[in-house]
Parts: sequence; structure tokens; C-alpha cells
Amino acid sequence: MLGKLLKYEWKSSGKITLLLNAYIILITIFGMIMLQSGFFDELIEGSQADREISAPLIIGSLLVTAYFISMIAVAIAVTLFQVFRFYKNFYTDEGYLMHTLPVSSTQLILSKGLVAFGVLTLSSIILMISGFSIVFRAAPAAERPNLQIVFQEMIPTLAREFGWPTHIFIIYLILATILSGIHAILSFYAALSIGQRFAKHKIIGSIIAYTILNMVEQTISIALMFACGFHRLMISGQHTDVAVFSGSIMFVSIAVTLVLIVAYWFITDYTMRKHLNLE
Repeated sequence: MLGKLLKYEWKSSGKITLLLNAYIILITIFGMIMLQSGFFDELIEGSQADREISAPLIIGSLLVTAYFISMIAVAIAVTLFQVFRFYKNFYTDEGYLMHTLPVSSTQLILSKGLVAFGVLTLSSIILMISGFSIVFRAAPAAERPNLQIVFQEMIPTLAREFGWPTHIFIIYLILATILSGIHAILSFYAALSIGQRFAKHKIIGSIIAYTILNMVEQTISIALMFACGFHRLMISGQHTDVAVFSGSIMFVSIAVTLVLIVAYWFITDYTMRKHLNLE
């Protein structure tokens, strides 16, 4: 049954997501064509003090601004769309149908969460490739080999800074990215689950719940940093000690993220089973 739920969810949310991602791909291709044509040369090189503001410079600036706004807008739209689908399917009138299906609350959450994670991961990859492509194409031809070297050496350099082998650092980045994505999705679900208990103000209740959850997370993070003595290292200014300490506290952050994931899952699952309010 979980497979059918996943298939239904992907069909329902995939079209909008694919359209948004296709839009990013199209504007990326358009931007690279414009960069190749030399249209943005004046903007990239910078205008001289005695140079009058030209039409290409104005148009180029507007197009660059529109590109970055589009990137941000698509990222927000994809996220909010997934959040809205969870709320609409489970905590509005549609919930009467969803919660009468012969499936457990765990399967319902998984069907939404797995698709949301896949969708957000796909969109993030496309946005990153788009950004890197534009930056690489915008760089002067003579600087592109150097830029490529910077990209290639970025992860090994960071790994050395933290005192880790490169392959261990890569594994950490992958694990941290996956857990961060799961944490983000479940934090929205938990906030919506808490907010739906406010019968007449579900949306407002969800926003307040999400804000409070974030405040609690920030408080926990700051408390852990102080408990581990990170503030003393920052005051001392010893770069090596700070880097090594940061590498150590990364494992603590993973542990905290796992705890939060379990807590948010419990809140969502428990609310669906014991405190469902569809009025």
C-alpha cells in the first residue's frame, strides 16, 4: 500500500515540481547563451567612472537580478508546495478520505515525506548546477581553469581545515545533508500537526508552532556551544583549535539532528493517531 501512496503522491505533486525545475533549466540555458554572446560583458567587467550608463548595462543588471530572484522564488515555492500538500491532504476536509484508508499513520507520513525529500533534493541539485553553470560561464575564459581548480579543491581543503581525511569528510557531508533535509521536512510536519489542534486558527497556530520549534532549536544549539567551550576558543582566536573543535562538534550536531527528527516524527505520528482535528 505504501507503494501506491508514493505513486499517487508523486503523480499529484510531480507536475508542479517538474514545471518549476524546467523553468530554472530554461532560464539557465538562456543566461548561458546571453553570456556566450557577450551581452553581459559590460556588466561583468564593471563600468568605468566616466562611462555613461548604457541600455545593455541596465538590461543586464535587471536580468541578473531577475535570475537570482527566480532561484529564490522557485526554492521557496517548491518547499511551500510540499508543506501545503501535507496540510491539505491530512488536516483539511480531504483528511476524512486520507485517514480512512487502510494504512497506518506511519505509512501516510512516509508517503509524503519520501516524495517531499526526493522533490526537494532534485530541486536543490538543479539550483546548484544552475548557479555553478552561470558563475563558470560568467568568469573570463582565462580564469575558468583556476575556477575549476577552486571547485575541485574546495572539499579537500575544508577537510584539511577540520583535520579529517577527505573521504570521511565527504561521507559526513552526505549524511549531514540527508539528515538536514529530513529534519527540515519533519519540522514543518510537526508544526502543522501542532497547529491543526487550533480549530479556528490552524494556519496561524502552525506558524506560531514553527517559530517556537525554531527558537527551541536555536536555544539548544547555543547551549551546546557554550557547554562545549566554543566561546572560549573564539575569544582565544587560535585558528587551528577552532577548526579542530568545529570538526568535533559536527558529530554532536548530527546527534542533535537525529534526536530532533525522532521528536518531530513522534509529534506528527502521535497527533494523527490521538489528536486529529478535521473541523
